[in-house]
Amino acid sequence: MSNPSPDNRYRKNDVLTIGIISKNGIPFLQQCLSSLPADKVGEKPIEVILVDCCSTDETLNTMIKFSKQRSNVRVFKIEGIANAAVARNVVLDHTSGNFLILLDGDTILSREFIDNGIQEIESSSADAVTGALQEQWYDTDNNPQGHLFYRITVEKSSYVRTSGGNIFLGPKALDSGIRFDELLRRGQDRDFTLRLSEHLKILQIPKSMGIHLTHHYYSPKRIKEFYRHSYQRPLGLFLRKHGTHLDRLWLTLKLEIGIVIGFSYYFLLLAGLLLENSLILGSLFVLMTVDYSRFFIQRRTNEFIPIRLVSPIMVTQGLLGIGEIPPVYSIKEINGQ
Repeated sequence: MSNPSPDNRYRKNDVLTIGIISKNGIPFLQQCLSSLPADKVGEKPIEVILVDCCSTDETLNTMIKFSKQRSNVRVFKIEGIANAAVARNVVLDHTSGNFLILLDGDTILSREFIDNGIQEIESSSADAVTGALQEQWYDTDNNPQGHLFYRITVEKSSYVRTSGGNIFLGPKALDSGIRFDELLRRGQDRDFTLRLSEHLKILQIPKSMGIHLTHHYYSPKRIKEFYRHSYQRPLGLFLRKHGTHLDRLWLTLKLEIGIVIGFSYYFLLLAGLLLENSLILGSLFVLMTVDYSRFFIQRRTNEFIPIRLVSPIMVTQGLLGIGEIPPVYSIKEINGQ
């Protein structure tokens, strides 16, 4: 399902919108909502748009409860088959202000990032702003696991081509009409910013956007989802879409170097078998042993098979267009007042 193009692209309201998307966001959503400013940042009034994307837990009820506590909150419910791109487009379509922070519902927002983002955009230094990101892992019982660390580190301000889902968009970015590709179940944020950066300036600043609360991708709690939903298959769709743009392709391959190494293993295996060359096969064995040893030293052995061996197969499926279901959904605004 595709929505009609929104009719509010050229906004004049000096309003800061904070758009939060979430799917099955419990238990982290409440911490995200609690981090939001109350009603103003400086002289800018705030509006909050909450989007529940096909949740089966208490995400929607948590959003509705939050909306009853404030007069500046709108809640939208997506039903059917949808993804983060669909949810982010709902925010884009209903934003009334000229500044927008897109935020995942498992992230505690930093007020310092808001203030610096506004400053960079209003000074014309940037059309969109991203930053560093801290991360806290949780175990299967939702207790903090390990220490808070930086998932994304930024030493100095620089213009970038890609960003994750948390990003601050200014008036020019909003007025560009660029939307998230709803066919991309994953990687829609990278796709969006790649296209945005062709025309506008995305500035990455050495300020933390906030704290990402999560269960690690390869933890026991999430590894089943990794396999069941073919986690890396959308990367194949992404590569197929951008295959004619060599600069985008090269940038993406550098960011996905772990999977590229996995592809090289399959290439060497195939070459060794077809040529019946024991030297190639022996070299492959040595390379994989050294590589696995590195994972062992880093205490990441549980990631070796998913990243090096399974992900290339998933990406190949995506390149061939196998298994992806296009979104089919409906959107409803929930009046929680």
